Amino acid sequence: MAKKIILMLAVYLLLPVLCAQAADLDLQALPQLPGSEAIWVDKPIRLNGISAPATHLRSSMPPDKIADFYKAVLIAGGWEFDRTQLGGSIMLFRKNNKFFYVGIWGDGKNAPAEVFLVNSPEDMAICAQMQDYLFKSPLAQDVPGSDITGIPRYPTSRRRFNLFLPAEGGLLIYEAEATPGDIAKFYRKAFKGSEWYEEIALSESQLAESLLPEDMKGKIAFMLFSKGKDSIVINAFSAPKGASAGKRSLIMLGKNTEGILYPAPEEDEGGE
Repeated sequence: MAKKIILMLAVYLLLPVLCAQAADLDLQALPQLPGSEAIWVDKPIRLNGISAPATHLRSSMPPDKIADFYKAVLIAGGWEFDRTQLGGSIMLFRKNNKFFYVGIWGDGKNAPAEVFLVNSPEDMAICAQMQDYLFKSPLAQDVPGSDITGIPRYPTSRRRFNLFLPAEGGLLIYEAEATPGDIAKFYRKAFKGSEWYEEIALSESQLAESLLPEDMKGKIAFMLFSKGKDSIVINAFSAPKGASAGKRSLIMLGKNTEGILYPAPEEDEGGE
């Protein structure tokens, strides 16, 4: 449960810098990162309607050594290093109007580092797109992509971000003309009487003791619903001051977010 809460709060705290976030390269042909474990290889991910093959590795190697390894491999293959994002957690390489991303999370000490390799035909940085859609008056239309099947949307909300990895779930951000309290009431009513039950709802006093920025305390709703092995985390928070006229909130909705970033390694289908 703690992982789910930390993940969603971390995504919120990183949202302002997420703006700074691959196809003639076969991911399976890349040299294997020494000492790494393949979680999944060359499977499709979707980010705001862009589909690209990706690989997820797990490694105990220090992040700087992982970065050095892929820099050497990709530059030797004719890729040009472009820039880093999120404090160096994401590296972008370019080649002939193609884009290759290397994402590294974790320190490789207290927990293994999670390494994502994405080979995209389009630039997957979302900054320009978010600027074109966020906090417009009236609300701008949906960004390209899709929603999570079976999970209701807040009425009149607009999709701003959607990420789907090779797991049963996804991470989405919506914008709505409503308060976090309105949004919380809607989802509690929507799930009432269903197989989903509310596992946790953080109160304003609990959130006030969290690491949220001062100007956001008391302006956020956090809910966790569960059904069997499935979970839904909903985090609604007021738009920053000056971002828009009137009441406006962002809704972060994640289904099985723990399984998206921390899945178990795939089993060998061959068996013995």
